[in-house]
Amino acid sequence: MKRLLVLLLLLTAEMSPLVAQTGSSSSPGQVLMVQPGGTGSRQFGDMIVTYTLTKQATAVQCTLFVNSEFVGIRTLSAISPTYNFDVQIGTGKACGLLRLLLTSSNQVSTLEGSFEYTANSTTFTFKGDIVGWYIKP
Repeated sequence: MKRLLVLLLLLTAEMSPLVAQTGSSSSPGQVLMVQPGGTGSRQFGDMIVTYTLTKQATAVQCTLFVNSEFVGIRTLSAISPTYNFDVQIGTGKACGLLRLLLTSSNQVSTLEGSFEYTANSTTFTFKGDIVGWYIKP
């Protein structure tokens, strides 16, 4: 069942015309952008963060996978903007947080991350924006 959920989420992200995928499509220092209602994912070694932005662009559902296994899901909003996690699946480990930063309609709102993830006994650190968007006026 877990693998089916993983495949469904990844397939949904692949088929969406509003998808923003891994950072390879953006330049260094440039925020990866998604449209309101859009979905996508970012992969960090053995860790994957998928995100689905509401049509109003005021909340984002974040799903976390480690070693291709589902480990958590949270909807971040102005009321509950932070997702703290500390998980381990086999040799894969992820510890840190995802945070929603909402701004006014003429500025970029972002889903940012600050976490460490371990793959093959090597620890990596990520701190920065995962994806950004504009809130509809």
